[in-house]
Amino acid sequence: MIILKKLPFVDTLASMQELAELDTLANLKKHLAALHSWVPSGYRKADYVLVIHVGFTTEPMRLYHALPARERKAVMTLMGMKADEYLTWSLKEDEELVMQTLHLVISYEDGNRCRLYMPDCIRRELVRAQKAEFMQLLNRMTGVK
Repeated sequence: MIILKKLPFVDTLASMQELAELDTLANLKKHLAALHSWVPSGYRKADYVLVIHVGFTTEPMRLYHALPARERKAVMTLMGMKADEYLTWSLKEDEELVMQTLHLVISYEDGNRCRLYMPDCIRRELVRAQKAEFMQLLNRMTGVK
């Protein structure tokens, strides 16, 4: 989970790997636990980063489908926004969103409100995967292989 210390959010991230590298090992472990993924106990931070990056690039919709319904709607909204645009979310004390845990958003917390930003590298991959998933569904419905 990446929380900005100050604004503005300047998106310079090129991949999930770069995003995950910014986080702590404990949070990377939470990411994989949320997806019910197991990794060997001898893994170091760099190994966790690589596992998360490969998992996201090969199955990005797995992260989306792991979200609660309310957060899925938020992610869909964020996918249609620009990198410097954000979604405001009210937080309960010590609340952690699954989309934060899964590194789909970067947040800036201001009291009990949170600004959620989606880096372009995440947005592009989710949009691409969503289109591919939709095309597979259409192909199944029409019988095209």
